[in-house]
Amino acid sequence: MIVIGLNPLLSTVFYIDPVLGYQRRMLLFLLYVVAAYYLIFTLVIIIVYGQNVRKDKRIAFTLLPFIPILGTTIQHFFIPNQSVESFYVITPLNFVCNC
Repeated sequence: MIVIGLNPLLSTVFYIDPVLGYQRRMLLFLLYVVAAYYLIFTLVIIIVYGQNVRKDKRIAFTLLPFIPILGTTIQHFFIPNQSVESFYVITPLNFVCNC
């Protein structure tokens, strides 16, 4: 959170170039590694303690972390100069907050 909060001042995660558009920086890949760790940790917790949750909710929360991965893949390979990744990151958060 601190790295993202300081990004407008330091541009360590990304910056917006007037000509090239959205540009990734080195710390973005570190954030991807941290996010992957949390994804694996969340899936392990769901698998271990999932028997206490209804089956439909267990399936939903198991698939939920893969939505940001889809957005990251789309942005990285198909639309590299636009920030569609942010939309895919916020979508599961809206789902969780509205449950």
